[in-house]
Amino acid sequence: MGVTQTGEILDGPTQTGVVKSVTQSGLIIAGPTQTGENADLVEETASAAPEFSGITSWNWSAKSLSGLSDGDPVTTWTDRHSSDTAVQATTANQPTKQTVSSLTVIDFDGVDDFLDASAVTLGTEATYFIVARYTAGAAQGAVFGGLASTDRNILYNLSASGIALFAGSNRAASFDVRGSWTTFECRFDNPRTDSQLITDGVVRATGSPGTQTASSGLRFGAFYTGGAPFDGEIAEIVVYASELTSAQTTQVNNWLSSEWGTL
Repeated sequence: MGVTQTGEILDGPTQTGVVKSVTQSGLIIAGPTQTGENADLVEETASAAPEFSGITSWNWSAKSLSGLSDGDPVTTWTDRHSSDTAVQATTANQPTKQTVSSLTVIDFDGVDDFLDASAVTLGTEATYFIVARYTAGAAQGAVFGGLASTDRNILYNLSASGIALFAGSNRAASFDVRGSWTTFECRFDNPRTDSQLITDGVVRATGSPGTQTASSGLRFGAFYTGGAPFDGEIAEIVVYASELTSAQTTQVNNWLSSEWGTL
């Protein structure tokens, strides 16, 4: 399962209710707990992330890219739940397909690469899961953001000082994620008083990141302005238009573990 901390281990969808406090000594969500540069990430046959009745969701996986060689530009990334696309028509801003230890990923150069998923519509509640790696020593960079100044959910790196969620204000954690593959879980609750930023099953920040939504779409790899370009690789993005229950969260984390491997 990859989780050895003292506490209750969830290895299947056996709990109900929304996860509001996940600590090393309390409730532990089983999920990828990689350490090191590539940390036993294992590429397997691609399958779509879990879908839940009544909840709109999107799933972009680097495994779904076909017909591309390493270094080829990624112009279109198709979601496996609804076939919505994240696109980049400008050649200079296109990230590239790369293989890292037999793992297919999308590489963002930290200068001007990004992809836009304008069909995504999110309200107050949302849950994001991202398998990604910041380049060691990377400057400030956004894994995802919105497409307008007043309508955006953001996960971004504060350089050496930590990571943060943003939806009008920062909810930050002094935790340096750079250099290692990380599973990020970003939970935006309603009424935005108890949102959470989680890495590899451990809560790093809890509270309000502001009240902005992402009703006009998402941008992968930068702010809406193109600023804070992401320097690193993304393997998987799963987005749900709801705050998931603990059982649903466990199901997604277990699926991510089966897709990408754990220690």
